Order: sequence, then C-alpha cells, then structure tokens
Amino acid sequence: MTDRSNQLHQLQQKHPCFIYESYSYDAQQGDFRCAFSFRITSNDGNSDLVFHPHVTIHDIDPKRIKMLETQFPNLLSSLVFSLGMIETISYWKAACSPELAVYAGPLSAAQVSWWQKLYENGLGEFYAVNGIERVIPRIVRTAQKSINAPRPAMLAPQNRHLVPIGGGKDSAVVLDMLLKRYSSANAETIAAISLNPTPATRRIVQVASEHYAQPHIPLITASRAIEPLLLQLNAQGYLNGHTPFSAYLAFLTILIATLFDYQHIAVANESSANEPTMVYRGVPVNHQYSKSSDFERRFRAYVKRYLITDINYKSVLRRYRELDIIKRFAGMPWYHNAFLSCNRAQQDGTAWCGQCPKCLFTYIGLSAFLAPQKVEALFKKNLLTDEGLLPLLKQLSHPSHDKPFECIGTKAETREALSLAVASYRSHNMAVPPLLRYEIT
Repeated sequence: MTDRSNQLHQLQQKHPCFIYESYSYDAQQGDFRCAFSFRITSNDGNSDLVFHPHVTIHDIDPKRIKMLETQFPNLLSSLVFSLGMIETISYWKAACSPELAVYAGPLSAAQVSWWQKLYENGLGEFYAVNGIERVIPRIVRTAQKSINAPRPAMLAPQNRHLVPIGGGKDSAVVLDMLLKRYSSANAETIAAISLNPTPATRRIVQVASEHYAQPHIPLITASRAIEPLLLQLNAQGYLNGHTPFSAYLAFLTILIATLFDYQHIAVANESSANEPTMVYRGVPVNHQYSKSSDFERRFRAYVKRYLITDINYKSVLRRYRELDIIKRFAGMPWYHNAFLSCNRAQQDGTAWCGQCPKCLFTYIGLSAFLAPQKVEALFKKNLLTDEGLLPLLKQLSHPSHDKPFECIGTKAETREALSLAVASYRSHNMAVPPLLRYEIT
C-alpha cells in the first residue's frame, strides 16, 4: 500500500461521515446569498470539521424573488439545496469520508444514484493525481420524505440567452455567435454570466458590446470563495485536487437563469472535451468530464426531471472540435487583445505565463490560422522557439504520453495544428521554429 493510500485510509477512519447539514438563502440589498453548513465528523467526537461556504449572486430584483416564492414556493429551496449538493464535493474530498449523510433536503433513490455517478466520474483526476483508489461515498438520505423526488417547476421563462464567460476564446465565440444571430433584438436578449469575474471576462463583454454597437450587454456576476479552514487542512496534509467545476457552474447557472428570467443557457463545451485525459487503474479519466457530452446529457435530464422543465442548458459548440473553434476565433480580431485562456494569469489579467498546457496549445492552434507575427504579438513572445517546452509539446501531441490535465484539444488536433503552423511559417517565408521542426522531423 502506498503512503498516499495509507493517508486516505487514516483520514477515512478518523472522519467516518460527511454531513450536509443545512442550507439557507436570503435576498438583501440586491444580493441573493446562498449559505451552506457542512460537517466532517471525527471518531473522537471532539474534533469535527465544520464549514460554512456561501455564494452570492449580485443585483437581484427583489420583486422577482417575491414572485418566485409566491408562485413556486419550493423552487428556490430546491435550487439552492442542489447547489449545496455540488458544493459538497469540494469539501468532502479533504477526507473522503465513507459516508455522506444528507440532512438538508430530500433525495430519491434515483437522485442518489445520479450524484454518486458524478462523484465517480467527476473526481477521476483527483483520484489519479493523488494516487488513491476510487472512493465513492455511500450517500445516506436522512431528510424527511427523502424517498420521493421533488416535482419540477414549469416557469415559462422569457426566450433569452445567458452565456457563461470565463475570459477565454470558447465563450467569446459563443457570445459572438448569439450576437450575430440576434443583432436586431434588444440588448437584454443576451446576457453574460461570470463567477468571480476576471479582467479578461469584463474585457470580452465590453469588446462585444462595442463591436456589435450594443449599448449594454448585461453581465450578471456571482462571488464564491473557498473556506479558509479547507485551505488550512490542505496545508496539514488533507487531500486536495481537481473537482468538476463546470458541474458547479451548471447548477449555479440554472439558479441564475431562474432568478433573472432567462430560458436558455448557452455554454461553450466542444466535442474535444469527450476525449479521456488518461487511463488510471484501467478506468478512463477525463479532466473535462463536466464539459463532456455525457455530463451535459445527464445534467439536462436531472434538471428537467427534478428542478425545472423549461430552462435549457446546452453547449452550442458541441459539434465543433477545439481546433475548429480556434479557427473561428482567429477570424474575430476584435477579441484578440481581450481574451486570456491561461489559468495562471487569469487573476491579474495581464499576461500569458507561456509555460502551461493552455498557453502552448492555444499558441499552436492560433499559429495554424494567423500569421506568425500576429500570434507572437498576442503572447509577447514566440513560444515555438522555447525548446524547454518540448516535453510539454510531447504530452500535447504524442500518443505514448498522457495528455496534461487541462482544458485543451485532442492530441490529433494538436498534431494537425502543428502541421498547419509549419505551412504558415513557410508561406510567410519564415524559418520554422524549433518546436515545429520537432513536428516535421
């Protein structure tokens, strides 16, 4: 047994149960605040770990809240409870308690099965990176009336679109597609959503407004922070790692669509997200599982069966590959100085790090469709001349290497982009840089 497996079993023995105790929401001063109470029990009874995370959605119309509570008395509670269920994943993984007891609200047997499947597939990377066995919590229904599933609401929302914006190229493409389609409609036909918006997010919305002469594309924002205690536990050796963040955003956007009266949620997940990142202990692991077709299909079914029948969550890019999206984005120069796909640089919003998988993949992809000088100007340097990135390039493109845990295209797409980039350099009568020479040798 490895040291990490020993650590897992010790944590499970020390903390046998994770409890989703309660949730609440309130609307004050234009904010809709959701709060949750979680507890990880200890076997000595004296050192339970207690968490109170919250998320706040800003600029809410209190009249809308009152109408929803009057006409659909259980709907907001059901949506907030569900948001708490997805939030549990971030805190449960610290100790991977064998049991997850849900006191906060009712769950049917079918819902329990749905959530266990998300724990299994959505935490594949977490298990692999930590080198531990796949641990699926036994979900215990403790709330009253937990046998029966809730009845979904029929809201008849307005025929309007919400676009989650993260600051990268994919969501910019979705926003642009919808703006072209509905350019003659009023400005509020399309709104953007952002959780903890970055400077790049705000730039994209501003550029889109200016390019399409829209007086104002609404940007609906929400704020969420990780509980400091969880970070302290991670520093002490409790488990940490990737969670299915896009699944969290999916539940959050359903709540936002309800609060702001929008029927459609247009996400930017492409076909490339279906490719597994690696195989761990004989089971495929996908960093992008919560962006995959499988998750989208299961999530849509869950929402329509248990939450709301007539709010639509759909990726409008599903038929495209990541490389196809880059090609389309290359033809949208108005966004080129606004977007930023590098996760390391997202917070300050100023520069690409030039060292991570997203930077290198994006650079290669854009090099397939833009002149070399234009790509270099965007990144402030030519990544294809950095031979220190060769190991990373092999991970992106070579069949014998595991793909990095990142939201990037498939290996086949990387190889295709490399070939196109070589042709681009040659067509511009420029020397082929070292990383592209790797492709043609």
